[in-house]
Amino acid sequence: MIVAKKAAKPSAGELQTSGVFDLESLARSIQTAHKELAQQAARAINVSLTVRNWVIGHYIAEYELNGADRATYGDKLLERLAVRLQELGVGTCEKRQLYQYLRFYHTYPEIVRSLTAQFKKLLLNSSTGPVCSTNAANCRSTNKNCAPQRRPGPKPPRRDL
Repeated sequence: MIVAKKAAKPSAGELQTSGVFDLESLARSIQTAHKELAQQAARAINVSLTVRNWVIGHYIAEYELNGADRATYGDKLLERLAVRLQELGVGTCEKRQLYQYLRFYHTYPEIVRSLTAQFKKLLLNSSTGPVCSTNAANCRSTNKNCAPQRRPGPKPPRRDL
């Protein structure tokens, strides 16, 4: 008589890929895959949102420096932009958030160094033409003079070690 050998149950985080599956092993394998991929997705979303916020700040800063009608808006730029973005259905772009994106961009200009080619395209592509006053394809990756200029602002808190 041949007796089926009972498969060892995979430990937490281990995916069973061979041998005999029982219902518990199947459920645990699916649970492990779900947890790990959900964590990966959350990390990817966080990276994308960080880049999105930085790019929005970049666009606003470039507009402040080079926009054709920038003098018309003056101090009301973020207020008027927030209204227009709301009309276009762009979420999380109220005046206060736009200011935070701009401040984030000025505080962390070095983020441009870590942008992938996919994100660097965002610095050049817009419906009205190039947005970046620098050559975004070379931004900091090969040319250190291509970095956005850091504007004076509130100094970060001092960290005494």
